[in-house]
Amino acid sequence: IASEGSAGERRVRIRWVPPAIGDVAILRSDAPIGRKCGDVVPRDALRGMGELLVSEAGSASDHIKGAVFRYYLPVVVFQGAAYLGQEQRYASVDEATGLRDDNLGHVIRLQWDWPKGCNEVVLAHSCQGWPVVGAAGTTSQPIMKAQYDLRGCFDIESRAQADYYVAIYTVYGQAGERVMSAGACRKKIVIRSRMEVTYAIKRSLLGSDLKLELTVTGEGTLPEMVLVRKQGSLPMSKADGE
Repeated sequence: IASEGSAGERRVRIRWVPPAIGDVAILRSDAPIGRKCGDVVPRDALRGMGELLVSEAGSASDHIKGAVFRYYLPVVVFQGAAYLGQEQRYASVDEATGLRDDNLGHVIRLQWDWPKGCNEVVLAHSCQGWPVVGAAGTTSQPIMKAQYDLRGCFDIESRAQADYYVAIYTVYGQAGERVMSAGACRKKIVIRSRMEVTYAIKRSLLGSDLKLELTVTGEGTLPEMVLVRKQGSLPMSKADGE
């Protein structure tokens, strides 16, 4: 199943490999059809189970308006009998967009744009690759829009010195069912290359000379640095001293 357009108006294309015998029909319904895969029914019974889509050359198309769920049941028709396949649910929903990050050191601050009509997302992140909700190594957090709007952002703790892979899954509900989007709103946040420089001033063991020691953590190449000294207090800027 593939689609194009937005949740306001979307065209869905269903493709399949034609069977060796029989013809394929696709039943469409706004509610679960609920038939077991492998069931065999008379061909005439199909019209009472859903609406038949026009199909040709191994494909059929559907036109959807609005954010809704649609159910498709593939059927192989042969000699007056219909052999039912596995029902597929399709959610015509929009993704979040514009994922932005701000690395504050102890947390990563995230912001994104919510699609119209969406009141809940699942924020998933992992340091092992693109996150999959429910999979090992993925941390998932449901977030309501009202919760997000209080601060206009959401923070995740930056505990690991590793890159973060983040995905936003929009969540929609209809008739007691909840479905998540594909999580196309995603971003790799580079942390591993972040470098920190600390320093210490030590007196040499054999004299009164002072020695500056720099310690660098992280991976990468240090940019050009300027050493500023000031007597009596710490310099507040590169121009505050010599």
